[in-house]
Amino acid sequence: MVSPKSKPRGSVNFALSSNPSQKVQPMTRAAKKSSTNAITTHTPCPVVELSQKLLVLWDADDSSQREYYAMGGTASQLIREETMNQFSEWRNAIEKIISYTQAKGLEGALVQMALALDTLDDLLPMLKRVMS
Repeated sequence: MVSPKSKPRGSVNFALSSNPSQKVQPMTRAAKKSSTNAITTHTPCPVVELSQKLLVLWDADDSSQREYYAMGGTASQLIREETMNQFSEWRNAIEKIISYTQAKGLEGALVQMALALDTLDDLLPMLKRVMS
């Protein structure tokens, strides 16, 4: 138990690091005023939110293809093609929206760059065929 005589006056001693003698000074009046009223809200980048939806579509498409092959290809080829076409249309629509949406941060810009690189990778084989 701490006796009343041992209480420090003025600044308070807290062990902030490995140095127990380090003292924490009381907050200034301006710091108290600004920190109590400051509420910061983080608005997420719309590109990042759209990319999360795109990832869900990619996962669903991969799962449907795995399920088709796990069944041994017994499902109708027509059903498989229609499913693949539908997922492709959804992915392309979200990718197009992402490409026209302005990124509000580095994460969104990186998503857009990744999609642009993926598109370039898809175009490279066609370019090679045309050039040869």
